[in-house]
Amino acid sequence: MKLLTTILKACAEYVHIDREAFLASVQEVEDTRQQNELAQYSERLKAAQTRAAELEKLICRIYEDHILEKIPDERYEALDSQYTQELQRMKSEIAVCEAALAEQTHRRGSAARFAALFDKYQDFSELTPGMIHQLVEKIVVHERDIKGSQTSPQQIDIYFNFIGHFVPPTFGQEALTPEQIIEQERAKEQRERFKRQYQRRKASGKQKEYEDRTREHHKAVIDARKEAMRAEIIAEGIYTPVQPILQPQRGAVGL
Repeated sequence: MKLLTTILKACAEYVHIDREAFLASVQEVEDTRQQNELAQYSERLKAAQTRAAELEKLICRIYEDHILEKIPDERYEALDSQYTQELQRMKSEIAVCEAALAEQTHRRGSAARFAALFDKYQDFSELTPGMIHQLVEKIVVHERDIKGSQTSPQQIDIYFNFIGHFVPPTFGQEALTPEQIIEQERAKEQRERFKRQYQRRKASGKQKEYEDRTREHHKAVIDARKEAMRAEIIAEGIYTPVQPILQPQRGAVGL
C-alpha cells in the first residue's frame, strides 16, 4: 500500500506538472508493448489459421478414404477424433488471438482516460477502496531474489487500468547519501552470506530437519498473521467477505 501510494503520487505530480509529457511517456510505453504483443498474437493467429485449414483438408480426405474403404472403421474413427479435437483447439486459439488483437486496437487513447482520473483525485495520502478499484487493475508480487531472506529485494509490478504496467520515468531515482550506499552494500553482503549458509544447511540435510521440526509452528504463525490482516482489511472496507449461500432446508410446512 505504501508503494502504491508513492507511485500514484508520482503519477499525479507528473500529470499536473506536464500533462502532455505524461501522455507521450505513457503512449511510448504502450506503443512498444502493443507492437510486441501485436507481433506475437499475429504470429500465433497465422499459425493457428494455417493449421486449421490443414486439419479441415485432412478430415475431408480421411472421410473420402473411409467411404472408398481405403481405411478401416477403427482407424478412421481414431483419426477423425484426433483431427477434430485439434481443430477445436485451433479454433479456440484463433478466437483468443482475434480478441486480443481487437483489444489492442480498442486501447488506443487509453493514456488520456487514465490521466483524466487524476483530475478527479487530487490527494493520495489515504487510498480508499473506490480509488484503488478505479485506478488499479492488479498488483503482481514476485518471489524474493533470495528465497527466505526478509531483506532481499523483491519486485512488485503495479498494473493500472487503461495503461497496464507503467512507472514514471523519474520514479525511484532519488540520489543516495554515502551512508545509504554503505548500508546497501552491507545488506547485500549479509544476504549473500545468508544464502551461502542456507545452501550449506540444505546440502547437509540440516535445513530439512529444521523445517520438519518447525513446520507446524510456522504454519500457525502464518495463519494467525493472515487472519489478522484479513480482519484489518475488512475493517478498512478494502475487502468485503461474501456470506455463504444458505441451502434450503427440508421440513414440514404448516397449513
